[in-house]
Amino acid sequence: MKGFGDHLTQAVIDWKASCERRFVFRPNEAITPADRQAVMAKMTANDIGWNRR
Repeated sequence: MKGFGDHLTQAVIDWKASCERRFVFRPNEAITPADRQAVMAKMTANDIGWNRR
């Protein structure tokens, strides 16, 4: 990754691989529309907060 040193780049790659190994897709535990809306609202609020900085 441009701008990252070798050590930090490897740490990010290792973190990504760790997340991928732990991920389990459970189609029977699908999110509800209300769950999705709550996440979208939180993301929008975070985006607005970042844009104000």
